Amino acid sequence: MREIVHLQAGQCGNQIGAKFWEVISEEHGIDANGIYVGDSDLQLERISVYYNEASGGKYVPRAILLDLEPGTMESVRSGPYGQIVRPDNFVFGQSGAIASRTEFTNIECDSLDKQFSDFEYCVLKSVNRSFKYISIKVQLFKSPVTKVKVNFGLYKRFSGYRPFLYNFTIDACRFVNNRKPNPIATFFYETIRSYSNINHSCPYSDKILLDKLTADYVNHRMTAYLPFPDGDYLFQFHWIAYDINLAVVKAYFTLS
Repeated sequence: MREIVHLQAGQCGNQIGAKFWEVISEEHGIDANGIYVGDSDLQLERISVYYNEASGGKYVPRAILLDLEPGTMESVRSGPYGQIVRPDNFVFGQSGAIASRTEFTNIECDSLDKQFSDFEYCVLKSVNRSFKYISIKVQLFKSPVTKVKVNFGLYKRFSGYRPFLYNFTIDACRFVNNRKPNPIATFFYETIRSYSNINHSCPYSDKILLDKLTADYVNHRMTAYLPFPDGDYLFQFHWIAYDINLAVVKAYFTLS
């Protein structure tokens, strides 16, 4: 049985979502504190579809709650089942505006097959206190490359970096020609497209470039479109050619 991640957004979405969790919790015998108080083993048989089991025998909804204003989140928290949702899963902006700031902290690049490709450079450059950028150049030794996949994962630092919201793999050659079925992948691709030569479909030859991707632009993308909570984050990319994992890029940043 699949595990479902529930996403609710906006005032209407969160009102409907709050009622959804109230009904589901009652069906599965979960009280307002996340404790199982049911009377049938059938209630627990597939509870992992919607809930994670936490310490102390509590069950926590696998849910992300989003809104631009904190008032909606407070309304959900004060509702009948508002206390069973993890506080970290409430994602909201400041009253009237989103006031976050993105800062690059580190970049790591690792070639797993240096006969196929290698990084000529992989740098985080700080020009001054307010202007930072990332530049990467990969030399391809076996080109043209006609079959490429990319695995993307977003991680947030709790006790170490843990998966957060997104982890997916796309066929890069097909994706560039048809991005509509993958809106999340499109969001992250559009963040780098103007700064990279990965702006066309396969084949890829000679070199791959990411040229001076600025912290200011990433800040605009991250805070104008997706109101992420403050914290330390990691973008991790696995570059896969011909079904072989050939390179890993890790970009660390903070939102504050």
